[in-house]
Amino acid sequence: MKKLLFLLLFTNFLFAEKSEIVNYLLNDKATMWDIGILKTKNMHELATDITKNRVNNTYTTGTVYYDEFDNKIKIHINIYNQDKKTNNELENLCKRELNNLKHIYTMNSDYINNFKHSGFIKRDEPKQFELKLKKITYLEIWLMKDTLIHKAENILFECSTNLLKNSKIIIIKSNK
Repeated sequence: MKKLLFLLLFTNFLFAEKSEIVNYLLNDKATMWDIGILKTKNMHELATDITKNRVNNTYTTGTVYYDEFDNKIKIHINIYNQDKKTNNELENLCKRELNNLKHIYTMNSDYINNFKHSGFIKRDEPKQFELKLKKITYLEIWLMKDTLIHKAENILFECSTNLLKNSKIIIIKSNK
């Protein structure tokens, strides 16, 4: 009984010391950029699943990343098993899915709010924050051959647009 009482009283002091890496990670601050990209990646998993359900006999993958060379946030979906489609069918599919993806990201302000504080506006927030964020956010669709190997020659068709309301769809590449 005395041993049990001793253990109960003094177990608070028996924790291991935090390692250097744990201390670093606990003390390094996440920025609104980090949080916004993470929330957008979570949001994008749903968008990728919606695309997969809309396009029959396909496999989809998606990612969100920042392209520092172009200064763009890229929200990207690959749609596989498109080998048997004509160039016209590929272009129509690419445009349709890009418009659907754009609708997901612009139908409410969730995407913009991923990069903002909840419940208050910061005084130092840049003017036209929403417009500027939409301008650097690009949606991309790649229609791929029936392979999961990411090589340029496996891309059949590529299109992109930014999140601005009247932005045009850019056909980047047609490999057919």
